[in-house]
Amino acid sequence: MTRQHGVEQAETFTRSALMRMAELKIPSTPENFAVWYEYFVGSKAELNKAIDLLLAKQREFTSVLNEELHERFFGNTAQDSALRQVSEGLGETVREVQTLVGDAGAEAKTYGRALVNITGEVTRDAASPERLQGVVRRLLIETQTAIERNAVLEKNLKSSAEQVDRLKRSLDDVRKEANTDPLTGLANRKAFDEGLLRATAEAMETDAALCLLIADIDNFKQFNDSYGHQFGDQVLKLVARCLRDGTKEGDVVARYGGEEFAVLLPACGLGNAVQVAERLRQTIATRRLIRRSTGEEVGAVTISVGAARFETGEAITDLIARADEALYLAKRQGRNRVVSQAALDEGAGA
Repeated sequence: MTRQHGVEQAETFTRSALMRMAELKIPSTPENFAVWYEYFVGSKAELNKAIDLLLAKQREFTSVLNEELHERFFGNTAQDSALRQVSEGLGETVREVQTLVGDAGAEAKTYGRALVNITGEVTRDAASPERLQGVVRRLLIETQTAIERNAVLEKNLKSSAEQVDRLKRSLDDVRKEANTDPLTGLANRKAFDEGLLRATAEAMETDAALCLLIADIDNFKQFNDSYGHQFGDQVLKLVARCLRDGTKEGDVVARYGGEEFAVLLPACGLGNAVQVAERLRQTIATRRLIRRSTGEEVGAVTISVGAARFETGEAITDLIARADEALYLAKRQGRNRVVSQAALDEGAGA
């Protein structure tokens, strides 16, 4: 492709993106333009699938939906400065290993050429015993030099491999810390938001079911006010453990904020999601709280849960809003219960 042709293509993509944005009444912000320019370039298959599905369903490209598209396909995935530093260190070490491997190859070629030359001298018909002795000495010297160089290379490679291993462990630790709630050990809000973006994108591509549960500990403030924040922390840990143990691999359980928790259920319909929520609620309600300092039995902890189903192409905020609304309805109906978005639909119909 010539430079001129590349410029012409870029102009075509630009015009197409701006015209389509105008048709859909999408503001011409840099973020929105990046999404639609890339759509016409066609290099991001998942982006094109998502937009084509939204267009087919005649979804309105609201500001929220536009932001989610940009975040999903162009968002910054760097965790924090520590993560970047470890990643840079890992990259530098990998480059050092590549250099060492290159040096090893060069040394091997040098030794090979020396052997070829020496072999040529040995096979000469006119080679005298004295000359042969000299050739053998050279062979020994070249071989010893190669052995010493290989020993140095091996030592350096071993050191670099150990450094790579340390950096990989550090990278895993930093990632885990950046995405984990320190009190409960669950995913934090940041990790949950990223998981939700991935799950909704996958649900749109595969047309699979996806449900969200938002749970809130009933009367949590009373635990803190009556028994102190340390006891409140124990309540949070108890609920977190029950949620984690009561869900399967592939589900995402997170501390959503304060005494709220979120559970993301991929490949799960609304009816099954309600069953999961009910089982979790019952499990938690059977646990008895005991003050460690006095041995006093405080009673039971209960949760209220709202369940909602992801509708293909909708803004993630709409999904969260429905789950929240169902949760608030559960609270209004007396707490310690599960309410799904079906109840909201029934209420709207009534």
